[in-house]
Amino acid sequence: MPKAVTLPFGVLVEIIRVGLLRRTLKELLACLALVLFCLALAAGFDLLAETFDTGAEIFRENGPIELVQAFIVGIAGLLFYLVAIRFGFELFYGSLLLSLGCGLAVLREIPGCASRFYDGGVCLTAPGKDGLTVLLVAAVAILAAIRHVPFARHIRELNFFWVLPSGFAFAILILAEIMERLHSMGAEETLELAGYLVLLIFALTLNLKSEWYDARKKPELPETGFRLPAARR
Repeated sequence: MPKAVTLPFGVLVEIIRVGLLRRTLKELLACLALVLFCLALAAGFDLLAETFDTGAEIFRENGPIELVQAFIVGIAGLLFYLVAIRFGFELFYGSLLLSLGCGLAVLREIPGCASRFYDGGVCLTAPGKDGLTVLLVAAVAILAAIRHVPFARHIRELNFFWVLPSGFAFAILILAEIMERLHSMGAEETLELAGYLVLLIFALTLNLKSEWYDARKKPELPETGFRLPAARR
């Protein structure tokens, strides 16, 4: 078969193989516990707001909860960026992309001044959001250019450390989008809050316990003969 066909297939198979072998039952249970904790925390905040009869006001589209969410995911983004500054190898690239994703989420959560749901408070104009998006991308690109961190020669040298916590957070945020389509704004905002809390705690552990996520500190995986074609040290 042509190399243009076999190479992408080989890369995909190797990524799946390494990703599965790097995962442990302990890691899966820890991530599930984190998700449940964040869901309970977000639901508790919602219940507290309902207790004081402010739930409908706080947990609404462009309501105060969105600024709380922006703050939480913004701190997560800064912590991911700090990881990218401090560490190298896979942690650098993964955290840099996560920091960009969190930054874009902040812009998404801050209400647009022209939104039909906006009725006062902090907001961003469309040009303001566009300008900040450019700054976020520039901050990521500049750090990547300055540090010029080498990557792996083999996929088996990677840990795919972001798969479980980021995957769970992404799944929660997708569910939040579904709730929005069903016009369940309270559930949407509660789920978004939980998803951002998962990212925040993940970013904290990356800074405090980076060795948990570094494949170089894990047992080596058996070779399969597959090598990243353009990788260098």
